[in-house]
Amino acid sequence: MTFFARRRIVGAAVTLTALVGMWLWAERMENRLESSSYFTGWLLLTAIIALAAFQLRKKLPAAPLGSAANWLQVHIYVGLGSAGLYAIHAPWRWPNGVLETILSLLYLATFASGVIGLYWTRSLPRRLSRLGHEVIYEQIGAQRHRIQERAQAAILSAVALYAVKQETRVALAEVTALEQSIAAQESEIALLKAELANRARPDRIAKLARTHLGMKPLSPGQLGGIDKLPWRAGAVAEGAPASVVP
Repeated sequence: MTFFARRRIVGAAVTLTALVGMWLWAERMENRLESSSYFTGWLLLTAIIALAAFQLRKKLPAAPLGSAANWLQVHIYVGLGSAGLYAIHAPWRWPNGVLETILSLLYLATFASGVIGLYWTRSLPRRLSRLGHEVIYEQIGAQRHRIQERAQAAILSAVALYAVKQETRVALAEVTALEQSIAAQESEIALLKAELANRARPDRIAKLARTHLGMKPLSPGQLGGIDKLPWRAGAVAEGAPASVVP
């Protein structure tokens, strides 16, 4: 068993033992018709003060107050144990008053942020170690800024691409509408040509001429040769045809 695994087992055992002891004491007080709310409330306040003391310890690195690693372990297990202590203090019920509700929400938000921070401290080092090169803390800000610029450029490109896509879609819709309009006009032109061909049929025109104008087809008697045309007086040469008198 490694040192870290042993340390986790010892920390979890001490935390669970303390929680069981506090729960038994709170039950003993309730059985003796004494309110355990003040007891658990003061313990919860003490735990919160102990958690806040870790921030003070980080600001005093040179002070002889023990190693920061031990303080971090105490901070982790006291923070995790405070959830059990809160459950003992307010057993599966939501506070009724406004102040109690605000305090409960603040505690739950703080506890959630602590759990997220614990997850990050355990997962991010493994991810950074898989990069294949050393990650310098002082360069994280510059790298984050470069990543942010790349993300912004990617977002702007995506927005521009979406705008071009929308414009293309509108243009395609206009082209489709124009093609449909051209097809409709071509169909109408074809109908008009068919109607014109129908109205221009020779038999139809002949029938209309007979009905409305009294015209008839030419008879053989109406046809003649050029010799039937009158000659103009004073022709240039004898026997030469003259212009037809109008």
